[in-house]
Amino acid sequence: MSNCGARSCLSRSSLSSKGALHAIAGLAAALMLAGCASSGVAPSEMPDPSATYASQANISSLSEVIRASPNNPGPYNVRGTAYAGAGQYQQALEDFATALKLNPNFHQAYLNRGIVYRRMGKLDLALADFNHAAQLNPNYAAAFIERGNIERQTGQIDAALADFATAISISPDNLAAFHDRALTYQVQGNHKAAIADFDQVLVRDAAAAQSYNGRGISKMAIKDYKGALDDFEAVIDLDRNFPHVWVNRGLAQEALGDKQGAREACQHGLAQDTTSQVARACVQRTGGNLF
Repeated sequence: MSNCGARSCLSRSSLSSKGALHAIAGLAAALMLAGCASSGVAPSEMPDPSATYASQANISSLSEVIRASPNNPGPYNVRGTAYAGAGQYQQALEDFATALKLNPNFHQAYLNRGIVYRRMGKLDLALADFNHAAQLNPNYAAAFIERGNIERQTGQIDAALADFATAISISPDNLAAFHDRALTYQVQGNHKAAIADFDQVLVRDAAAAQSYNGRGISKMAIKDYKGALDDFEAVIDLDRNFPHVWVNRGLAQEALGDKQGAREACQHGLAQDTTSQVARACVQRTGGNLF
C-alpha cells in the first residue's frame, strides 16, 4: 500500500426534540473530529507489550547485521522502523539520520523519519521530510499521503486534497489515500464526497471498521440516519470495542426516534469511556442513569 518495495517503511500501520437535534448536530461534529484524528490504516501510537518485544528481538538481529555491514544504509532504515515500533523515537531518528548520511537519496528513510517526527508532534520537520521523499520519488504514493495528512492537520485542506488525488493517481487501489481524503472532505464539510471515498475503501475491504464509522458520521451529517445506523452496527459487528461507536449508534437511534435503543447504546458507550461528555449528554437526554 505504501510502495515500499523491499525496503522497510513504517506502516500506517484510527440525535427528538428541536433542542435535542441541535445538541446532536454539535455532538456529531465532535465525533467527526475523533474520526479525523487517525487514519484507517494507522498503527497504534503506543505499541503493545508483545509488539515491543518483537521489535526488541528485531533490533538485536538488525544490530548484528549493521555490525557486519556498517556502510549499508538499508539495515539502519529497517532498525529505525523497529525502534519506532517500540516507541524509541530518538534511537529511530539516529538510525534514519545515519541511513540518509550514507544515502542522501533514500526516500523511504525520509518518509520513515517524517512519520516519527509526526508522532513526536514536530510537524514542520515531518513536512520537510515528506517533501524530500516526494521530490526524490514522484511516484511514491506514501509520501503524498503522509504529506496530505500533515496538511489536513494544519488546515491546508486544498493542498491535502491535491496530495491525496496524486496518491490515488499513482496507486488507484490505495485504501489509505481514499480513507484519508474522505477525512479531509469531512473537515471541509463535503460529506457526499467523503461518503464516496469511504465507499471506495469498503468495496475493496469489507472489514474496514474505521471507514464504516467515518461513513456513518458523514451520513449523520446529511441526515441519512438509517444509513448511519447501519454503518455503526457494521462497526460493532467487526469490533465491539471500537472507540465512540456505541455513542454514534445511540445518536443515530435517537434521531430515528428509538429512545430506548439510544439510551442503551449511549449507556454502553459511557461505560466504555466514563469521561465522554457526548455519551453523558445522550444518556441524560434519553432518560438513562448516569454513574
